Amino acid sequence: ICSAVDLFIAPSGFLMDKFINSGIPEEKVILMRYGLNSRNFEKLEKIPSQRLRFGFIGSIIAAKGLHILIKAFNGIDKDAAELKIYGECSSYKGILGDYLRYCRKISRNERVIFMGGFDNKDIVDIFGGIDVLVVPSIWYENSPLVIQEAFLSRTPVIASRIGGIPESVKDGVNGLLFEPGDTRDLKDKLKYVISNPEIISELRKRAPEVKSIEDNARELEGIYADLIKK
Repeated sequence: ICSAVDLFIAPSGFLMDKFINSGIPEEKVILMRYGLNSRNFEKLEKIPSQRLRFGFIGSIIAAKGLHILIKAFNGIDKDAAELKIYGECSSYKGILGDYLRYCRKISRNERVIFMGGFDNKDIVDIFGGIDVLVVPSIWYENSPLVIQEAFLSRTPVIASRIGGIPESVKDGVNGLLFEPGDTRDLKDKLKYVISNPEIISELRKRAPEVKSIEDNARELEGIYADLIKK
């Protein structure tokens, strides 16, 4: 099947290397980053808050590492910050359907707030209400769109050093990285931001530009046109 494909497009160098290492010829793989619709983010305004707000946004499945984040946040002073969790539990054919219940059960900090599911059209408002995004994944992430949305909203990111994430989140530049699954390391990063809130504005200034959906479409059109010519 793979030999019948003319070109493979990978949105991260991590995935591109996985393709090549799995036997796909290097000349049949190209790297092309995702583009996003940035127009709505131009209207974003951060809602002021006296308490620092961390946020988790995504599917509530074990691979996303929410339990790691909750355990880390249990060690945070309840008066120092809050954690807002956006997302729904996604089970596969009923398997792991109790994960959300488990996450609620292990939460010991009253400032952990389960916000429930959301419509992606509300993502700008959600980012308006958080100061730092946390991506605690324990599986090989490719190129998470939520990180690109964070950059569009000028929201710093604390994320696992895994998969393609370090290609986007540069430690100490536009965010902070921690070792995947390491609750203590994540807690230290959370406490560091709480103790040094000025770092948020510094990281925000260095958020990278995100490719527009229009540029992404033009790139794809060019790729298809070249393939048709061949």
